[in-house]
Amino acid sequence: LHRAHRIYVNAILTQSPGVAIVPRNKTELQDQKSAELNEAVWQYAKDKYKLNALIRDFASDYCGIGECAVKIYFDPNRGALKGYEQSIGESGEPLIDEMGAPVPDKSRPVFTGEFVFQRIFAQNIFRDPSASQMKDVKWVGIETLESSKHLKEKYKSDPNKLKFIVESTEDFVVFDSLKSGYGREKDQTLLLEYYFKPCLEYPNGYYFITTKAGILEEGELPAGVFPIAWKGFDESPTRCRATSIVKVARPWQAEINRASSQAALHSITIGEDKILYQAGTKVTQGSLLPGVRGITYQGVPPTILEGRTGNQFFEYIAMQEAEMSRALMIDLIDEEKINNLEPNALLFKSMSQSQKFVFYSAKFGEFLVEMAEIYLSLAKFYLEGDELIAAVGRSETINISEFKST
Repeated sequence: LHRAHRIYVNAILTQSPGVAIVPRNKTELQDQKSAELNEAVWQYAKDKYKLNALIRDFASDYCGIGECAVKIYFDPNRGALKGYEQSIGESGEPLIDEMGAPVPDKSRPVFTGEFVFQRIFAQNIFRDPSASQMKDVKWVGIETLESSKHLKEKYKSDPNKLKFIVESTEDFVVFDSLKSGYGREKDQTLLLEYYFKPCLEYPNGYYFITTKAGILEEGELPAGVFPIAWKGFDESPTRCRATSIVKVARPWQAEINRASSQAALHSITIGEDKILYQAGTKVTQGSLLPGVRGITYQGVPPTILEGRTGNQFFEYIAMQEAEMSRALMIDLIDEEKINNLEPNALLFKSMSQSQKFVFYSAKFGEFLVEMAEIYLSLAKFYLEGDELIAAVGRSETINISEFKST
């Protein structure tokens, strides 16, 4: 299964999946300029947020878990330090020094802000139960564990929200990758995030961030953009879930494991050679010569019964592996390398290969396009000043309003 997963991931990543922004009308100068500006902002994001590494993680989730998902949002508490907010006196008036300059409040820093591309695992997503397909869901929810101490510090000035955190604090059983086992996490709060798509009830979309006890945050979606992109490997027509190659391969993998265990059992229990001799036959140690161990016997010559290595199962295991490879189409991906380097033959070969796997690779490409569209929509809403100039270039400053309107 590990090999099959790697082969599928490599087959997708070998095609270097990505997103390019092109003009809708290639002969329209305004469309050309809009595409150039959006392409510049997208390339800036790829470099700044190391999206190529994130795409590899998404491809692994897509082929291994069966679903890949990302939530994109703007965090104003990240990025470079811009300065500090102005101090407020006891009477509520802003404080200034003897030079007439505002007095900074060191406890209230202001940052430039950054976008966050949050990788979401399928097991942490819950969906609108009334929908039969993911494209039809009215809302998507996410479960996250947050430090109770951090949340209490964040909402220390709001007694009502602080009560929701205290009432929701409990122990959780989580998988510890360092110890390769499950353990208990204390002082954690389960946050439930609900994101509603723009609809008749919520024209600009809506979100809730809650604990089991009450709502911590709520409001309209920034810029009315639904922030979650999702794509499934093998989707079911009546469920908002998808499965990976693991589900297809599991029956064969279980049978391979069973046969391998039997082979190991035979090797352990009857693996050693044995000497069979009739009753009355005496077998004793003979003289020892350099490099030779002698054995003497009286009576019928003893018979040596060779041990078993479990090789009677090897053919069956190989047959199961071959059948699993055919079911997963690995034999098509992993076929022998091309010996003919003639350009036309190489082109025909690559085209025939792509036709076999275009179903999965095209779906992953659609996921990346959706992710780019969400980011660019939010970038038009959040990016300002120096950050936007750094993306499009100082020579394009005059065209920033053009980017905002695309």
